[in-house]
Amino acid sequence: MVNPALTVLDGSNAVNSGLSFVFDAGQDVRFESLSWTRFDGDEVLRMDMDIQGHDSGAATVRNCRFLGNGARQIIRARVPRLELVDNLIAGNTLAGPERAAVLGDSHSNFNAFAIITNNTIANNSGAPGLMLRWDESSDRVGEIANNIIWGNGTPDIDLSAFNHANTALILSSNVYASVSNPGPLASNNLVANPLFVNAGAGNYALSPSSPAVNSGVGFQLYGTPSVDLVGNQRIIG
Repeated sequence: MVNPALTVLDGSNAVNSGLSFVFDAGQDVRFESLSWTRFDGDEVLRMDMDIQGHDSGAATVRNCRFLGNGARQIIRARVPRLELVDNLIAGNTLAGPERAAVLGDSHSNFNAFAIITNNTIANNSGAPGLMLRWDESSDRVGEIANNIIWGNGTPDIDLSAFNHANTALILSSNVYASVSNPGPLASNNLVANPLFVNAGAGNYALSPSSPAVNSGVGFQLYGTPSVDLVGNQRIIG
């Protein structure tokens, strides 16, 4: 795993700073092992895809760090398949309409779905940590699993605009304070303080007494990263 601290994208607090991408239909794009800091605009990272009648495109954000930004959304995506895996999104300030640390929009009936696993989305002020707005029907199964989503605006996970009747969603083995409209909810989610080592100093590793330690499941529908945010093995034994 490449250390994201080695590649830093710094917006220098410039007004209206951020990165916005519109991809052709069917593309598989990836942002990996990057640190994003001091952006100040509508979105830090926006990803849109022109679907044009098929659902093979995907946007993946993996092993990235989003720290100390100001925006309506830190990540906003309108793509057939959204994958957020093993990211740290923390200490950002959210303001303005449609605000959320992560906002995923379904904008077609071409089997859109989201895979949001093994992320820490914490201490983002002013809005939910994760918001999914999904109304159209999809034959795919989405998954929100093994995340820590804590200390954000209320609720930490906002699914109030997610239509569970149209799209299946697995919500399991997460640690959070609150969730709206969860749908069928697995019993292994925890409503508990994750006890970070020192969030005030930017250390979002878990303390030895954290209830989140060894609380996740070893199987995820779309695979499990081999290491955690600080490079430790996720599954031992």
